[in-house]
Amino acid sequence: MVVDMGYWTKVSKRIIVLILTIIGIYLAFKLAIFYMPFLIAFIISLLIEPLIKFVNKKTKLTKCGKSMLIYSILNENKNKLKFLSKSDENIDLSMTAITEFKKHGVLPEKLQEEIENIQDEYLKTNLNDMFLIYQN
Repeated sequence: MVVDMGYWTKVSKRIIVLILTIIGIYLAFKLAIFYMPFLIAFIISLLIEPLIKFVNKKTKLTKCGKSMLIYSILNENKNKLKFLSKSDENIDLSMTAITEFKKHGVLPEKLQEEIENIQDEYLKTNLNDMFLIYQN
């Protein structure tokens, strides 16, 4: 009896490919539970991206625009402000503070409540000025 080794080599390669395919499919289903939320989020982000770009174009305020707005607010309230004036440093400080307030969801009313509870007069004066700017 003559045994063809080439035949058995091809059969063993096909069996290995079949086993690896089955293992791959099994792992794909097991890992799908983990990867599915990321896949869904990616698809949603692709669908919403044009809307976000449209809204961003319509409402984007540049750093220069923010500075002009804060300068205007500082100029209107210069008699009420005790600590801040119209200097460039204070405009940047005010812009940074307002950005942080908005980023962390601090409302003007909540800021006013916290100012009333502060004992340090220096900090209270600074925050009162920030409150005047932030509420405008």
